[in-house]
Amino acid sequence: MVYHLHIYPPDRLSNLRLHNLDQTEEEIMNKNLRTIIILLLVLVIFIGLFLALRTFNKNTEAEEKAEAEASVINIGNLVDGLYIGITTNAGSMEFVSDGENWKYYQDENFPLEESYMTAIVDAAVGLTAIREIDVADSLSAYGLDEGSYLSLLIIDSENHVFALDIGSPIGDGSTWYAREPGLNTIYIISGELPAAVDFDLYDMIELESFGLFEPTDVKQMTITAGDKQLVYQQETHTETVSTGEFDEDTGEEIYQDNIISTWYDLSAGETVLMEDSTVPASLAEIASAFEFHSCKNYNASEELLETSGFTSPTASITVVWTDLSGNEATRTLLIGRTNGEGYYWAKLADSNAVYLMESIYAESFITATTIMGFTTTEGDTINE
Repeated sequence: MVYHLHIYPPDRLSNLRLHNLDQTEEEIMNKNLRTIIILLLVLVIFIGLFLALRTFNKNTEAEEKAEAEASVINIGNLVDGLYIGITTNAGSMEFVSDGENWKYYQDENFPLEESYMTAIVDAAVGLTAIREIDVADSLSAYGLDEGSYLSLLIIDSENHVFALDIGSPIGDGSTWYAREPGLNTIYIISGELPAAVDFDLYDMIELESFGLFEPTDVKQMTITAGDKQLVYQQETHTETVSTGEFDEDTGEEIYQDNIISTWYDLSAGETVLMEDSTVPASLAEIASAFEFHSCKNYNASEELLETSGFTSPTASITVVWTDLSGNEATRTLLIGRTNGEGYYWAKLADSNAVYLMESIYAESFITATTIMGFTTTEGDTINE
């Protein structure tokens, strides 16, 4: 085998090396350029896929929204409410609004708690049915037979009329049967509107309140039960005391103001400092906190006042206190007869409204006075 050895001159060898080097750099540049082009193509593809996917999602959302809107069953088109009529087999109630305040149409002096009207309108505005069904049974199966349903009529400020007959609840009462008057299609609606109208007139009354004061605001309290009477007087002052805690930022001790009460017993005609003020403090607490259970009649007749025991009350409680303006205020509560069902009839002395008061509160005043009170004769208080 013969081998041929080529020997290049130095200058040619140098040119050859430069030529090879130029080729290598050019190849590298071409390779990098191809890589960049490929990456750009991949980026363009990804951008295209992203835009296509976003468009698809938007179209899908729009379609789903359109389908959802198409499936919504709107009932009425109220924007607010200026008239509400409620009719059941027990009778009718009508309420009117001037745009700000609601009144009971049959008696504008009735002390209406307006939040009930607001709840009815809020539930009716934008009401939709969960679904609708065709009548397959008699209307009694849905609570929509004559005399069984509740008829609701609402008129808004744009004279839109909302009319709905509400039948019986389904299962646990979260849904109800309803229909527009005269139509054969029955709706299934949520229980919000039926719950909003499920009240009698006196359920919607605004109850008066006896306790317009805090216990520490009381200056004097007079309780009379039969021929026994208790008279308590309270003086208060404020003391600043340490809480035993320290501010996390400054490290300073934290103080608070405590109201210190001193009670005096005036029942025997003389002022006696009470070492144990548990009874007057408890009675002041009850007087400030209790609420009437319900109202029997907001404008009771003389006959009702007599039968409820107010001709000769079982007890009376008069409280003198300092109001928020710093002025002296007085209020008297009268307790009548028991109704035999865990309540006493009660009323404010300057009102004709007759209420039910829970026995536990009424008897707290009656019992304390009967046990601890002093007998009164012709206005004089004497020690028993």
